[in-house]
Amino acid sequence: MCDYRHALQIQAKDKYGGHCRKAAYESTEKIDSLINYLNKHVAKTYITANRYRRFNKRGILYKVGDNKYAYKKTEKEIHALEELLDTIDIYTLEKEFYTLFEITDVIEKIKPDLYYIECSYTYYWGQQGYSDNVPNKHPYSYEAYLHTTRYLTSKLKDKDVYETLKILKQYAIVCSKMRQWYNQRIGKIERAFKKAESEEEILTIFLSENKK
Repeated sequence: MCDYRHALQIQAKDKYGGHCRKAAYESTEKIDSLINYLNKHVAKTYITANRYRRFNKRGILYKVGDNKYAYKKTEKEIHALEELLDTIDIYTLEKEFYTLFEITDVIEKIKPDLYYIECSYTYYWGQQGYSDNVPNKHPYSYEAYLHTTRYLTSKLKDKDVYETLKILKQYAIVCSKMRQWYNQRIGKIERAFKKAESEEEILTIFLSENKK
């Protein structure tokens, strides 16, 4: 759920409503990118689960008559089963499913923070419609947020489900911090971001910096 109360407050001051429209577009685009990676893991896990369900030590279940079924196995089927059992087990599969649910929960927590950030900081810039200029409020933090969300999204490529969860948790922390900082004085944090020279250094500030 998006933070609609905050959005309505901003829209009341913005007669064109452009800022929250931009926020909806920007936040949706970011969330869609994260969901795409989730869907890839879901598809991969379900394919594996279906393969595991299809095979068993007795072979494959075939229909041999009216309401009659029998298990048959060929050398090819046995070989396929052996290869499958060498790579996965029920415990691993179950763990992957639980991780997928956890990823979904993290993405749901990110959604309202993204919307709040995009709407708030865009509006603060001063009714510039679809301008991509960095806002006057916390400009270095906002720029760091943009770089870091892009950086973390790029890191999701080719990661397994567990690494994906780890990266998304970092993404959630970044968004949560930006939302918390909006109504705070964060001069020390701004100076830290201004001095940061690498994406990892910027990420470290987000993950560890709590003092103003």
